[in-house]
Amino acid sequence: MTRRGSICVVGTVRNAVEFIDRYVDSVPVALRSRVRHVVADGGSVDGTSERLREHAAGMPHLVVLDSIEQTMVQGLNRAVDAAPSTHVVVLNADDSFEPGGLEALVDVVETSHPPGLVIGGLRVLDEHGATFRIQRTRRMRPGDILLDRDYPWNPACMAYARSLHDVVGRYDEREALFDLAFLLRIARVTRPVLSEEIVGCFNMQPDSLTVRRLRAGELDGMIADLFSRFEETLPWPTRVHLSVRRGIRSLRHRMRRRL
Repeated sequence: MTRRGSICVVGTVRNAVEFIDRYVDSVPVALRSRVRHVVADGGSVDGTSERLREHAAGMPHLVVLDSIEQTMVQGLNRAVDAAPSTHVVVLNADDSFEPGGLEALVDVVETSHPPGLVIGGLRVLDEHGATFRIQRTRRMRPGDILLDRDYPWNPACMAYARSLHDVVGRYDEREALFDLAFLLRIARVTRPVLSEEIVGCFNMQPDSLTVRRLRAGELDGMIADLFSRFEETLPWPTRVHLSVRRGIRSLRHRMRRRL
């Protein structure tokens, strides 16, 4: 019998009790018989773990892993390992799905031959909760990521096959930008199916790690370092092609400045 695709929402939390009530409702009631939600608590001390278990007692689709003090990457890998599905969607505690967004991913994945990766649109909210941008991924090939930053800025807008970890490895604790490093690796082995639906919502909370790195002026340097190390692993013809593309772009930029 051909196996159908299935989705599990996974995440890791620590000391995020103010977000938990909304977070556990991320999977709509109509989907809870088909979509599980696995959450790894990373040793919270603010009541997060207790609140999660209160919800889990009345929500059969919600699975809370034992509270263990560990890094975000360790917790995420643990949640992915525990997901009873062919595909996972990573959802951070302070992010969310757009209305109908998770349903759009389920519609693509719940087939007899689901794609390895499906990506929808991403609503980016500023620190005031207003829409800053609707971000869309167009191709997400390695060169597109390196030159155009063409990748999902937040994992809430995408579902990927757990089997990809068998090919490219787990989330790497040695990488500060472990989620982007993972996208670079899977871009070499799969091509996304793109959905026009706006699926995820990326909340740029003032105290979020991404915003703190932006304000400190660290993020661009971290991305540049990761990209440089990744490019060195690419085949020589690919690196030459990227160099040519950069040269053409630089020439066009200089010509536009002269006009």
